[in-house]
Amino acid sequence: MKNLNLIVFVFICAAFFGSSNLTDTPVAVIKKTVNKVMQKDSQKDWVTSKTGDILFDGMEVKTGYKSLAIIKFTDNSGVLTVRENCVANIYAAQKNKKMDKNTLIQQGTVHFDVNKQAPDEEFKFTTPTVVASIRGTSGYIEVEKDSSTNIICEKGLIQVEALMGKKEKGQVAAGGSLSVSAEGLIQKGEINSEQSYKLKKSRQSEVKTLKIKTPDGVLEIKYLPEEE
Repeated sequence: MKNLNLIVFVFICAAFFGSSNLTDTPVAVIKKTVNKVMQKDSQKDWVTSKTGDILFDGMEVKTGYKSLAIIKFTDNSGVLTVRENCVANIYAAQKNKKMDKNTLIQQGTVHFDVNKQAPDEEFKFTTPTVVASIRGTSGYIEVEKDSSTNIICEKGLIQVEALMGKKEKGQVAAGGSLSVSAEGLIQKGEINSEQSYKLKKSRQSEVKTLKIKTPDGVLEIKYLPEEE
C-alpha cells in the first residue's frame, strides 16, 4: 500500500507542476537553519543549506535529527517550519502575476503560517494520501511512516481531498484535527492534549547555545531545547 501511495503521489506532482515556468525564479528563501539541513534540485547533488539560501521551483529540502529549517516564500504569502527528519519539495507556478504554491511533504512534520490568499491564488500541501488547501491558516501537517497524514488547524480553515480509496473530501476549522489513513479514510475531531503539545513544539524555533572550552578554543554547540 505504501508503494502504491508513493506512485500516486509522484504522478500527481508531475501532472500538477509539469507546466511550471519558474525554474530560474526564486520562490522561497531559507530564513534559518538548525543543525543538519540539506537541499537539492533534480540536476544536482545534496548540499548543506545556509541562512539566506534561495530556493527555486521544485527544490527539495530535508532535515536531520534535532534539526529544522524555516522557509519564507518570496511573495510573503507564508512561512514554513520544517521539523526534524522531514523531506519536502517546494513548488510554485506563475498564474496571472500570482504565485500558486504547493509544498510536497514526503515524510515528517511541517508547521505553516499562511497569510490570507487571493480568491484566484492557491496555497496547498500534498502528501502521499491527501491534498490540503490553505487560506489564511496556521497549524501543522504530519506524514507518518505508513504515509497516513495528520492535520492540525490552529486558526482558519483547511479543505482536504484524499488521494486514495474513494477520494473523500472534508475540511477542518480552528481547534480541529483531521487524519487521513493510508487507505484514504478521513477522521475528524478536536485537538487533544497530545496534539496541542505537538502544535506548540512544531512552532518552536528558538535555539540555545552550549559553549565548551577546549585546548583549541571555545566550541559552540547549538541545539533545540526540549519543550516543557
